[in-house]
Amino acid sequence: MKKIIVLLVLLVSVNKVLAEGPPVEWEKTFGGSLDDLGISVKQTMDGGYIIAGSTNSYGAGNDDLWIIKVDFDGNDIWNNTFGGSGHDFANSVQQTTDGGYVIAGKSSSYGAGNDDVYIIKLSADCIDQPRSDLTGDCKVDFRDFAVIASEWLDCNLDPPETCRE
Repeated sequence: MKKIIVLLVLLVSVNKVLAEGPPVEWEKTFGGSLDDLGISVKQTMDGGYIIAGSTNSYGAGNDDLWIIKVDFDGNDIWNNTFGGSGHDFANSVQQTTDGGYVIAGKSSSYGAGNDDVYIIKLSADCIDQPRSDLTGDCKVDFRDFAVIASEWLDCNLDPPETCRE
């Protein structure tokens, strides 16, 4: 009889642990006041995660494809939106062997019309850096224009051999 009671207590304890599930290590939310959605998440080579989805809170308008890179603890490292005035969504994201990312989705902003396949390859540093990204920070901003202005001044005030072609 004692064996049956011990066995029942053990089964109830195991069942309770299984019913509760594993403990949550962390949880985070990303987004603004409108609808934002994560559709795909993959662990990255650095131990963090890359999340792909869509946002109405940020970007060009309507739904924009949204990529969020977080560290091991879920802290936002960088995020970027892609898309135009139509609806743009990410369905899948994957890290590439060069350390960048490839995103597949659909776009009604670009292409032949309605929804078309939308694929984006991001550099390892977070985005395909535009040619005008002179500082290498994955953005085109006032610092890039400061570099341009500085080079212009150097070329116009110094001898020609100091100018970049």
